[in-house]
Amino acid sequence: MLYHNIMETISHKICSRNYVFEQIKNETKQYDIVLFAKYNNKILWKIIFENTIIEEIKGLHKIENELFCFINNSIHKIDIDNGSIIKMEHFGNTPIREITVDKYFIYILLSYYEFDSKKYLSNILCIHNNLDIKWHAELFDKDDVYTNFSVLENNIIGYTWNGWTYIINKDTGKITDKKWTK
Repeated sequence: MLYHNIMETISHKICSRNYVFEQIKNETKQYDIVLFAKYNNKILWKIIFENTIIEEIKGLHKIENELFCFINNSIHKIDIDNGSIIKMEHFGNTPIREITVDKYFIYILLSYYEFDSKKYLSNILCIHNNLDIKWHAELFDKDDVYTNFSVLENNIIGYTWNGWTYIINKDTGKITDKKWTK
């Protein structure tokens, strides 16, 4: 019998019903991701990741009728009915630090410590619900990185390591205003 250790449980409402999403680590170093109905604990589907470097689930979000699972350094688009992975966007060895989701887009902040500036123009990305990258947030200094961000209506407020605060247009990723705050 395998010993199961529940690492993370996330409750989520889908179509007005409550569901629970769990990450379970067992002694075979598998990671099971389970979606089950909260009202009767019936398992609807399970995804098993074997011998991976998955550290943690960063979040579970629903955009329209699509389910997205954020796992350390990747985004998985999951078929809500059967749990199959439709598409995945992998960010190499760069972990996701922050996630904000709105009606059609996913805004993520990649870790500024492991950020690969050769692969990405900046470490704030806007990703469409089909997992294509729509834009990378503009930076005036190519040696700077974003440390955190927030989303306000039509803009993103990005804060950088070098002390800048940028107002970024949510539709284009372009900087509309900047202020040195350090």
